Amino acid sequence: MKKLLTLFLVAATSLGTLFTFGGCSRPSDTDCMDGGVTRRHSYDAPKVILSTEIVALDTNFFLYEEDGSGGTRWSFSVRRKGGDFLLSVKKRGRNAVETVVSKDFLKEVHAVILKHDLPRRNGFDEVTSGLPVQYSSCSLSVDYASGERLYFRMDGEPEAKWARQLKTLFLREISANGTSINPSL
Repeated sequence: MKKLLTLFLVAATSLGTLFTFGGCSRPSDTDCMDGGVTRRHSYDAPKVILSTEIVALDTNFFLYEEDGSGGTRWSFSVRRKGGDFLLSVKKRGRNAVETVVSKDFLKEVHAVILKHDLPRRNGFDEVTSGLPVQYSSCSLSVDYASGERLYFRMDGEPEAKWARQLKTLFLREISANGTSINPSL
């Protein structure tokens, strides 16, 4: 009986170890099976951003077209180049389009971030593998002059109001600087 109990405890411990270290919740997993969830949270990431001066930004997301004609994956970035800030817009499968933007434009971007209370998502990183493209991961990373950083990554929200408003703002700025936005972007 003692041998059987010992065997049972060894088996239970082995299974417990397998479930603890298996699956997609381990930070080292990169290729999870479909439906697996990868979680990497920084619970102590600040949920309030005090700075208003953006110095770098990267975001990507899939959005349904407003007219219901399908959807597109977008990537946007802002980088300092010399004394200027360069906005880069990329529509999936197309070349990037770039333009110089002002600090006032970046304040508008920050206003959208605050309007949708995106800092509350700071440090949140949880994605599910194998989802259809419209629900594949989306992310936002913003660096501020103060050294503060806003970052989150999550399953896509193809109708997210924050993403739609950022897309509208970025495309408006590209168009205002003489670059046309069309399906061949």
